[in-house]
Amino acid sequence: MRGHALSFACLILPLLAACQAPPQQPAPQPASGPDRQVLTDVTWASGSVGGGVLTMLVQATAATPGWEELTLEPVVYVQAPPDGIYDATLYGTPPEGMVAQVLTPVEVPWSRPVAELPKALRIHAQQGCLVVLLTMPEPAPDVRDCRVVRIQGLPTAP
Repeated sequence: MRGHALSFACLILPLLAACQAPPQQPAPQPASGPDRQVLTDVTWASGSVGGGVLTMLVQATAATPGWEELTLEPVVYVQAPPDGIYDATLYGTPPEGMVAQVLTPVEVPWSRPVAELPKALRIHAQQGCLVVLLTMPEPAPDVRDCRVVRIQGLPTAP
């Protein structure tokens, strides 16, 4: 009997080992590195249209001087948001080492062809958000917790 149990164990152990769960994958990181963090606050946005392209400059606040690789990263949707307001988050790479803990203004450029613009863009930071009206004539009724700014010179959608 003991011989059969040993034979059975030798047969079944490799099968059980093959059924183990695969190793866990690390959580996805924002585009360009694991040290990227969300900026402290978003304060304003301004822009201009030229050659069919909107060039916008987002003004924000970083926790310290020396942040690099500042980007506005869009949220990826399965389908378009029903209110037409797309979301994006301000990311950057903080400096390494000892740095003065002083809130520092930064600017993040963003550009898109006018024909591809959403109605509005909700920009998120750690401590606030800003809704930038692009082609939306009026802010949606549910926009209450964010400051709202309009980029001049863009045609409004019906």
